[in-house]
Amino acid sequence: MLKKLPIDTYTFKSMMEDGYMYVDKTEIVYKLTHESKIAFLSRPRRFGKSMLCHTLKEYFSGNKEMFQGLKIYDLEKDWVKHPVFFFTMSMLKDCSLETMKEKLSSQLRDYEKNYGRDPEVNSPGGRLAYLIKQVTEKKEPNPVIIIDEYDAPLLNKLDKPELLEATRNFLQEFYQVIKDYEGNLRFAFITGITKFSQLSIFSTLNNLKKISLLPDYDAICGITENELQTQLLPYLEIFAQKNEITVEQAFNKMLEYYDGYHFSDGETRVFNPFSLINALYDKKLNYYWFDSGTPTFLINQLKRFNTNLAELENEKLPASLLDMPATELTNAIPLLFQSGYLTIKGYDKDFEVYLIGIPNKEVRVGLSESLLPMVTKIDNITSNSTVINFATAIRANDLDAALEVIKAYIASIPYDVMTKEDWEDKAKCERFYQVLIFVMFGLFNRYTYIEVKSIRGRADIVMFAENTVYVLEFKVDSSAEEALKQIDEKGYAIAYQDRVKGRNVVKCGININSKLRTIDGWKIDE
Repeated sequence: MLKKLPIDTYTFKSMMEDGYMYVDKTEIVYKLTHESKIAFLSRPRRFGKSMLCHTLKEYFSGNKEMFQGLKIYDLEKDWVKHPVFFFTMSMLKDCSLETMKEKLSSQLRDYEKNYGRDPEVNSPGGRLAYLIKQVTEKKEPNPVIIIDEYDAPLLNKLDKPELLEATRNFLQEFYQVIKDYEGNLRFAFITGITKFSQLSIFSTLNNLKKISLLPDYDAICGITENELQTQLLPYLEIFAQKNEITVEQAFNKMLEYYDGYHFSDGETRVFNPFSLINALYDKKLNYYWFDSGTPTFLINQLKRFNTNLAELENEKLPASLLDMPATELTNAIPLLFQSGYLTIKGYDKDFEVYLIGIPNKEVRVGLSESLLPMVTKIDNITSNSTVINFATAIRANDLDAALEVIKAYIASIPYDVMTKEDWEDKAKCERFYQVLIFVMFGLFNRYTYIEVKSIRGRADIVMFAENTVYVLEFKVDSSAEEALKQIDEKGYAIAYQDRVKGRNVVKCGININSKLRTIDGWKIDE
């Protein structure tokens, strides 16, 4: 009988005791705990950070029998029982400073039952320091500190400077203890999504090891392709049988929807574990991770930096920008990467830069659904209905009908989506429609690209559909014929005619009327 899939638990203890399936990460846990003293890991939400923290908690608590059958069971010889001080900071988000203090105080009280409390010390940091000193005085093994989602109380305050500063000062006093007592600790582990460089854990900790982009730890969270094909293979086989497809087809579907995450310049790719496990449990594909909630802080930052989906593919960034603190952002791309909406696609060793892009279909569709209303100021219901009609036309290989859908949708866009000056600027006008159509094509198909380079120029949009490659070019206040002529003169479609077998190549020139603010004509050449 197969073990239960863990869709409703995130603690290692409950998984082991209640018979849940656990993808064995303990070999990496052993390496981490024996090669680092204080470590920080950044990973997106629902990517297994809390499970990892609970695994560390049970390991350092010396619960050897709980790990029977896992790799660390034989790797570890001593199994020393350390006092573990575990803090879940997600409990402190979306609440007032006073409520934050009380919730953190409640977590501290759990440990003070065993080690006591100095009645003259009231601050959270002072109380944590007292706990560490008590462990030392009792001559117990050095304690371990685990802080899960350290940045949760800060993220939703990125656009509220006063609240952000007050919260940061409050947490600073608490996190400073790790710096002050690092010599008394066996190990400290901190997880989060992004960095806040002003906090002492990043600005003053000498021994902090940032493992987020290291190849040795790129699979510490998430599920690798090999793990799906071995440890989770029976569940994949059931998924395939239920959907009347082969196991290979089921695997490829999982690749398309949930795979594609890289957390280093190595070759390891991982699946989003939340979506993958839910898909295997439900035996159907869905957008689980995105539907579980797009963080408010992220949407606010996308609006703040006027982000569009077209700028998110094939970005090149140095490691320093991927790791950029949230309070120092000049655009949303580092935060999108840290939050899991972008991932590493490649690495240029000569220039020491990472190639960044959207990881999979789930994220592409989710981002498009979020950004389309932002671009057009039209509600989600209208936008979603339009996308469905657009996708239906594309699936039928009816580009005329698809462009009619877009034309009708554009007619409903409010005038104030751009300024009068922007509408009169041909370059900005062309860019607006290019991005709009790119987002709609991106919702339908992950293989949609903008500003595609060729030897003689750049095609505005190229999309690979099931049986067709679409090459689109835009003109403003010109003619569809001129746009189509540019495709031929620049040879934008030649590469696809020679390279793509089994697909028709469709060229389309589109003209935009800046005064009418809509598409007023197109010409298709198949």
